[in-house]
Amino acid sequence: MMHITAKSRYALKIMLELALFPNELLKRSAIAKKHQIPLDFMDQITSRLRKKELISTVRGPLGGLRLSIPPQKINLWDIFSAVEDQVYPVKCLHAHTCEHENDCIAFDAWHEIFFSIQTELRKKNLAKLASSAYERSKK
Repeated sequence: MMHITAKSRYALKIMLELALFPNELLKRSAIAKKHQIPLDFMDQITSRLRKKELISTVRGPLGGLRLSIPPQKINLWDIFSAVEDQVYPVKCLHAHTCEHENDCIAFDAWHEIFFSIQTELRKKNLAKLASSAYERSKK
């Protein structure tokens, strides 16, 4: 099922923070404190983002987190699908097979709904969202 959970909300905050400082290594503890993200939860989220190669980490006292690719090439779909277990609005879209597919009156509607959601999330570029967040913070 499609659930935009705390994982997605926090992942977006983490990614926006990194996008605001694309050439810097940011301390995970500083990001967690600033956005009130429990560190153990942040580690779970950053692990998933790292696995999808959206971020990278550098260990050590001078280390931190940074984007692996330019923020212009990252969209909301990339972020949400990286951290959520399931991003499909109904089970049959995830399983790709359903015993009721041929006689389900709502099957085509769910496909259209999912395609629309995915398309809109893919249009939302991290660089533009970070720029809007920066402008808003200056007011």
